[in-house]
This record gives sequence, structure tokens and C-alpha cells, in this order.
Amino acid sequence: MLEAMAERLSNQGIGERLFVSVSSVEKAISSIFDKLGLQAGETTSRGVAAVLACLSRERGEK
Repeated sequence: MLEAMAERLSNQGIGERLFVSVSSVEKAISSIFDKLGLQAGETTSRGVAAVLACLSRERGEK
């Protein structure tokens, strides 16, 4: 899902790629944001911040 977010696909586009409903995509993205501590209303795009956070974790960065 993060790969699709990094490609800036819409929720519908992500759902079509993963063969799930838009509602399922929205719930999964919300869960990702919550787990990463990304709150709505921040100035940074939460989608971009989520992808960057996951990439830095994969590299062992803090």
C-alpha cells in the first residue's frame, strides 16, 4: 500500500490495484497514519511523511 501511496495513486486507484474496496484502503491508510503518529492537519502531507518514515525505518534510521 505504501508503494501505491508513494506513486500518489488515489484511494480508488490503490483499491483497484490491490483488489480491495475504497473503504478498506481508507481504513488501512488511517491505521498506517495512526501507527506512525501522523495527525491530520499537519503541514506536511501525511502520505509523503508515512512513506518517508517507513523508508527510514527500513534503512535503520531514526
